[in-house]
This record gives sequence, C-alpha cells and structure tokens, in this order.
Amino acid sequence: MRKYLTLCILLIFYYSNGQNSFEGIIKFKTEISTTDLSPKDFKQKLLTKYGDSSYMYYSKNGDFKRKNINSGKLGVDAQFYNAKKGVIYYIKNDTDKIDSTNVKLNSIEVIISKDKIANEKIIGLDCECMRYTGITKHNETVTITYCYSLLTPKIDYKLFQKHNDFFLNEYYQLSERPYLKFSLETPRFTLKYTATNIEEVEIENKVFQVKK
Repeated sequence: MRKYLTLCILLIFYYSNGQNSFEGIIKFKTEISTTDLSPKDFKQKLLTKYGDSSYMYYSKNGDFKRKNINSGKLGVDAQFYNAKKGVIYYIKNDTDKIDSTNVKLNSIEVIISKDKIANEKIIGLDCECMRYTGITKHNETVTITYCYSLLTPKIDYKLFQKHNDFFLNEYYQLSERPYLKFSLETPRFTLKYTATNIEEVEIENKVFQVKK
C-alpha cells in the first residue's frame, strides 16, 4: 500500500511539475566498503566522515544541501552548493572553520568511458543508470554511477551549469531528474548513496545559508 501511495504521489509530481525545478528532500542510506588497498581503520574513518545516512535538500533555484546523519566528531556535518558561485562549502563537526571547493572544474581530468548500464529498482521505481569512468589529477581511476527515475520531479539542468565536478552538470542535462543513487568507486573504497524516500516540499531559504 505504501509503495502504491508513493507511486501515486510521484505521478502527480510528473504531470504537475511543469517547468519548475524540483524543490524538496531526498533521504539516502549511506554505504561504504573498502578494499585491501586501503589503510587500516580506513572504513571507520569514512564512516566517521560521512555517517550512515543523509538528507539532500534541493532548492528550486539550484542550491542544495546534504546533511550527514550520525557522522562522527571529526566528520562532515553538511555540504552546501551555491549555484551562482559554483562552489561547495563544507561544515565539519569539530570546528567553526568553513572549507570550500570550486566545482566548476571537474576533478576527473581524463574520461575513459561513459555509458548506460543495467536498470535498477529504487524505492519501488524503475531507474535508469549512467556510469562514468575516468582518471583524476592524482592519476587514480574512479567510476561514478548515477541512477534516476523518469517518474520523479524534473530538475532544471541549467541551474547546475557551474557544477562540472563528477560530471554532475552533464548528468542533470541528460536526465533532468534528481539522482536516487550515486556511487563513487575508487581503488581503495566505494561510497554509495541510495534513496529511501523522496518528498516534494517548499524549503525555507535559511536551510541553504552557510553558517556554523
């Protein structure tokens, strides 16, 4: 019954959203695995950094915020994307200092391949998946996967033209949907976010304000 209600709500999103960009919240579970190439206790350090779940807040103007849940004292509390500046700000749990990253530049400098892969079912929805493989400036091969459903609300990809890191702008241009799954696979670890709930709701501007 719950899946049926979710599907009905998403169909309403699909037919009523028009040209407006999605504004709402997606909850993700966070999964982390490591390989034999990772140092001792590396998985625990990543769990401390990212927590076991997160909330992704989307603004209709292109800003977004990821709030990590159960991250440790030395972990990241939240990430804020400023669409006008093309910058992500990081707030950590143990300091008042705010770090930032310019995402107008893609940290993956060489693209090896990009293709569609097998579909997945996420929160009861059939999802198409796209995979990018490339080499970073540190000469490390990474694979990024995005999955999305055409039944979710549309996103205005033009709002993300300045977010080129991890091919996010290209992904939004191709899908025009928020991702329901994101994974980053490196030689040492894999970080995966998988949606457990999506809700279209108006969000106050103060949620996206960067402050400690």
